[in-house]
Amino acid sequence: MVKFDRSLNAYYCEICKLHYKDKELAEKCQEWCSTHDSCNLSIAKNSIEALSRRTGRTS
Repeated sequence: MVKFDRSLNAYYCEICKLHYKDKELAEKCQEWCSTHDSCNLSIAKNSIEALSRRTGRTS
C-alpha cells in the first residue's frame, strides 16, 4: 500500500521511495518494485524527483 507524504503533498512507493502526485502511478510503481525487485523507467520518469531534475527544481 502506498503512503502519503504530507510535506510534499504526494504519494510514494514504500520500496523505492519515489514520490508521485497521482496515487495510481505510485501504486503502479510499488506493484512493479515488489514484483520485479527493480524500478520501471517508464513509471519512474513521472516521479516528482525525475520531473524536478528535468525542470531544475528541487521540490
